[in-house]
Amino acid sequence: MRGILIIALALIYSCAAWAQSSETRPLKSRIKGIWAIVGDENATFVIKDSTIFYPDQNGTYKYSLKGDSIKIKYEGFVGRFLIRMRGNDTLVTKGDEETVYFRFDNAEKLAIVKEFYTQYITGVANGAEQKKLEALQRKYCTAKLLNKIPKLIEQTDADPFLKAQDSDIGFLKTLTVGREPKKEDQYITSYMADHKIVIHLIVVMTSNGYKIDGVW
Repeated sequence: MRGILIIALALIYSCAAWAQSSETRPLKSRIKGIWAIVGDENATFVIKDSTIFYPDQNGTYKYSLKGDSIKIKYEGFVGRFLIRMRGNDTLVTKGDEETVYFRFDNAEKLAIVKEFYTQYITGVANGAEQKKLEALQRKYCTAKLLNKIPKLIEQTDADPFLKAQDSDIGFLKTLTVGREPKKEDQYITSYMADHKIVIHLIVVMTSNGYKIDGVW
């Protein structure tokens, strides 16, 4: 129940209205699905026709929509907050702070990308042996992509995963991962070096789970 209170209380208040989406489908039909925060192993909540289910609390609660506002009838209190959609796979809630949720499969993909970059940036910055870096690449990337790496390095004279020749542990402070809103399976990683570096990725499902299949 504590988790529900934190979510609701953080989102009850808002001081600005949001612009309406250009999506023509009703908001109610667009928000239905399984949602999670990047890095979470489990779904945060599941939105159905008239109820929201919270797996961690094993609780189901009724909700109603009015414009861009949602009202949820929890046990003992009612939570009200604003919501909007970015594309079809990103749900944003706003209270004192903005919280971004992704459809569960996208959350998993984003988690894979973040795990890889956190370990890879750290490894390169700490001077890890090439064998260890290659082991990381094999763990998180498809064989198809790995076969292209030597050519990519030759073409750019840089590590294609970093778009740089070296790394710094400080890059992790500005590391972000996100999804291309209108392009299925395409994701974006960025971090600040001397300037902002942006890397585009493709993430696909394989027999061994989600893996990075393209980088540019």
